[in-house]
Amino acid sequence: MVNQTLTKASGDLHNFGNRVLQINSTTIYKPRVMFWEWLFLDPKSPFRSYINTIFSNSIFNPILAHHPLSVFNETEWSGFVEVLITDPVIKLSSDEAFLAGSCVGFWSWCGLIDLHLDNIKLGRKEGKLIFMPIDIEAGFHKVFTAFDTLLITPTNYHAPEIGGLQHLSGFINNNELLKQFILGFVYTIRLLDNHSSQIHALVYRILQPNTPFRIIIRPTKEYYLKKISYFIEEQVQLDRGDIPYFFSNLNTVGSLLYFSSPQVVSTVNSDVSSLYFLNSLMQKSHDFNWSQQKTLVFTAQFLNYFLTKNNQLMYDYSKINCDFLQITTSGIQVTLPEAGINFILRKND
Repeated sequence: MVNQTLTKASGDLHNFGNRVLQINSTTIYKPRVMFWEWLFLDPKSPFRSYINTIFSNSIFNPILAHHPLSVFNETEWSGFVEVLITDPVIKLSSDEAFLAGSCVGFWSWCGLIDLHLDNIKLGRKEGKLIFMPIDIEAGFHKVFTAFDTLLITPTNYHAPEIGGLQHLSGFINNNELLKQFILGFVYTIRLLDNHSSQIHALVYRILQPNTPFRIIIRPTKEYYLKKISYFIEEQVQLDRGDIPYFFSNLNTVGSLLYFSSPQVVSTVNSDVSSLYFLNSLMQKSHDFNWSQQKTLVFTAQFLNYFLTKNNQLMYDYSKINCDFLQITTSGIQVTLPEAGINFILRKND
């Protein structure tokens, strides 16, 4: 058990006052299942090894921007991970913009959620670009838009903007970098699709049926606002001073679970099914493949995000024309034949 008086606390309180703690300059203690961070971040993870194999020696391999972090279990519900220290990013090269898009494609394809600003690290280590999630509580959720990942703050979000792409909003600041980011995203989605069945089989071989994956039924910030009605299973956790925490596993498909006491797991009886994303791992026939339509939806959202975010800095809609963006009476014509992209982006999309 970690002595909380000798540590630096961060993050929200969950499951009877537990929270993430930095216990020294090199180690972070996390009072939850560490499987997902081990899967994506640990150098010994067979999943990381297989992704490396897929991308071979490509400089656009997203794993290159995911600095390996050793992950250690203490118990089934707690463990440790290395502290990641980086230098700041001053600017991105064209290749690095492509790599950043590849990273976003990797996270999106793998169904990572809760990718808000605080859960992503952008920096440099020994000159190399680092762009990676540093807090992963589940993978392979069924996401349909970039809003679902929290890379972009949803339009109906009842709190300040915290989308993870804010890390890049000052760096993807011209047409060439924007083009490379989109090309990197699409390249990675399609390459992972080509290996979908193998990735699917590998994850099932590694994943234990009782391994929890977190289920988020509403944005955490909404619990701090206290201006909406909550389900009874949320309210009981709020009343004890916790931010509500729900989870499931392959043994309890269709059920949502929570800790009703420190050692007792109970089933959620309220109908909250409309509020969360079904995890793809619950569907053993699901092969993780993306549709062309979903790729285009994400692409349109990313384009709109960066054009809007940088409107004050450099993007004047009357001067946006370039080799892949053209102003039309209907909106912005987006044409990237090398990525199979050809659509009109309307300003309010």
